[in-house]
Amino acid sequence: PGRVKKIYKELVSINNKLQEENALLHQRQEELGRRELLVLEREKALDEIEEQHGDLNKQWAIMQHKQKRELGEWEEALRERTKENKRLQHSFEVMKQANDQLRKQLTEVEELKKKLETQVSSLERRVVNLQRKQQFAERQKGVENIPPPQPAEIKPTKP
Repeated sequence: PGRVKKIYKELVSINNKLQEENALLHQRQEELGRRELLVLEREKALDEIEEQHGDLNKQWAIMQHKQKRELGEWEEALRERTKENKRLQHSFEVMKQANDQLRKQLTEVEELKKKLETQVSSLERRVVNLQRKQQFAERQKGVENIPPPQPAEIKPTKP
């Protein structure tokens, strides 16, 4: 009887400890289940992020390729415009030089024109004077039957 009580008490004590350990194990199992769900959720979120990252990398590569292509096109257009500008600048310089030469020639021609106008005017006055002198000389010689020649009309040129 005393010994059975003692064994019974030990068995009850062992049973209580086992139930406590079982409760602790059950709590740990629930905690591990929650943690496992949390890990699975995080893995799923990471998979989604990795998928989005892959999509972003693809889009980034496409955008880089497009940007490089457009940059190449813009550089080619810039080279063409630069070439065209150089050609136009050269043409402008050639035309400017030709214009300067023509302006110089025009100045020289205008100066020559003034000199020639002065000479023409001087010659016209001399012709008029010579005609008067001839008329005077004819009158002096007594040539009265011959009408005096009419002075030629010389129109002065307008500058």
